[in-house]
Amino acid sequence: VIVKDPYGYSSMGLLQAHSKKEYLSAVAQFFQNAKLGTEALVQHKVQALREARVTYVDGRPFHGYWRIRESLKSASAASTRGGYQDFNFPLAEIAPFVERFANMTGVVVGGADFIWQEAEPNVGVEPYTLEVSPTSDIKPAAP
Repeated sequence: VIVKDPYGYSSMGLLQAHSKKEYLSAVAQFFQNAKLGTEALVQHKVQALREARVTYVDGRPFHGYWRIRESLKSASAASTRGGYQDFNFPLAEIAPFVERFANMTGVVVGGADFIWQEAEPNVGVEPYTLEVSPTSDIKPAAP
């Protein structure tokens, strides 16, 4: 599983656990370092090497790139965690899903992280959505 701050960014504070013992340790570490009143988000980890970051306006994507994990064991594809980027991204192919996603969520301007379990993702297939930010750059302040 993954343990993280629901309003975190750049994989800061992101922890990973493979066993109950690691989970208990990760939760304790999370709350030891978190501000008072912060909640922890615990998620099942989707096993994938690549994730997509897509930025869009009015449901139309204008920028996208792949974040590629160092390995399947990596908790994140962030460059701070050994990941790297690939800007050879199929923006036209993912556009129909991004438009549908924006309409379903009501977030018509933003940046979203999508992930597929396949080693070479088919962006025409509906992905898992890791997060969406209603701004395309800086994260809004936590409530």
